[in-house]
Amino acid sequence: MAPRPAARRRDGQALPRRRDRGGDLLHRVPGRREPRGGWLAAARDPPRPEAASAAARPSRLGAAGDPGLLEDLHARRLRDQPLPLAALPGCRAQAGLRLSLPLLDLRPDDGRHGHLRAGGPKPAAAAAARGLRRPPVCRRRLLRRGRPLLVGSPAARSAVVIRALFRFVDERTASAPLLRKALRYVFPDHWSFLLGEVALYAFIVLVGTGIYLAFFFDPSTASTHYNGSYVPLQGHEMSQAYRSAVDLSFKVKAGLLLRQTHHWAADVFVAAIVLHMLRIFFTGAFRKPRDLTYFIGLAMLGTALLEGYLGYSLVDDLLSGMGLAIGYSVLMSVPFVGANLASLIWGGPFPGSSSFESRMYIAHVFLLPILIGTLLTVHLALVAVRHHTQFRGRRKTEQKVVGIPAFPGQAPRSLGLAFAVAAVL
Repeated sequence: MAPRPAARRRDGQALPRRRDRGGDLLHRVPGRREPRGGWLAAARDPPRPEAASAAARPSRLGAAGDPGLLEDLHARRLRDQPLPLAALPGCRAQAGLRLSLPLLDLRPDDGRHGHLRAGGPKPAAAAAARGLRRPPVCRRRLLRRGRPLLVGSPAARSAVVIRALFRFVDERTASAPLLRKALRYVFPDHWSFLLGEVALYAFIVLVGTGIYLAFFFDPSTASTHYNGSYVPLQGHEMSQAYRSAVDLSFKVKAGLLLRQTHHWAADVFVAAIVLHMLRIFFTGAFRKPRDLTYFIGLAMLGTALLEGYLGYSLVDDLLSGMGLAIGYSVLMSVPFVGANLASLIWGGPFPGSSSFESRMYIAHVFLLPILIGTLLTVHLALVAVRHHTQFRGRRKTEQKVVGIPAFPGQAPRSLGLAFAVAAVL
């Protein structure tokens, strides 16, 4: 081989040749290491016989190494040097491999030993299957990674069923990446973050009970006489809307139950939204980039209040009549446009035309629920994109949410909360 040219600096100047000082670590110079000291032998030491015989042997490829390979060849994207020279005497330096390492992202050596290597985590203890009587069967069993299970236990069988279900869906819809991302979404582990879910489940109960009530309600102000089963109202003159509401309570099966459920679900819906917005306000979760989510929540709160106002005004009893009179007066007090706007909505002076009841009915059962559902969908989409906020704590940052995944952590909890809200209402 031809002799290698002298090493040079980055600017092209040749480096001065460094003398071998006894007791110092030399950089990029091959040589023998002592068992303890780890420093290279001095140049004045005579060569050993085995070293001379090794040099006399012909060079060849194989385990002995490639004679044409430069000693300072380094891997891509790493420095062309090992670690910088340490100002340590040879007696304190430890013998070891010379590796080319990056300058950043190195873990400190506090509390670690150079002769030890990191090992894998210990497996967690699997829960004993008390009801398992037959021996475990491990033929054709698919288990989840990272979770200790007894082969043949109910947990293992449920894992197989879940895996088969998602494989069935993915083979037909190619939605595995989306499902994986949705199931790994992290929810903060705090009870105050469940207030929004309570409002969502109350709205679902409202829609379900409202559909049933809409089948039997008659939005008409036409006059009629009551001849139903409720004795105190026998022979009294009333509107068709009020009579249908009374018949819902006394003639329709489960009508009174669903009507009261609809009433209390509306109260819980508004109360949960208010508490949810208060939590967002006092924790500062309304700030950029989540300000749009906060404004959509405020719009949803106003729409829910208007929806409730129109809902109890449909019954056409004394309470609804007084509420409509107050609303008409408030709208009339708006400067410049109040009188014209009130006349347009009511169709004339209070109590308005006969078509006003039908307008309220369409807005209550069709327009406003669709608007609330749209706002709710956009609100949830923005929350999923920007992720939940969280209280200050260890390992909690703006880019990292500490909590539980959507499945199997949050999903059973949300499902139980949904059934609890429906049962209480």
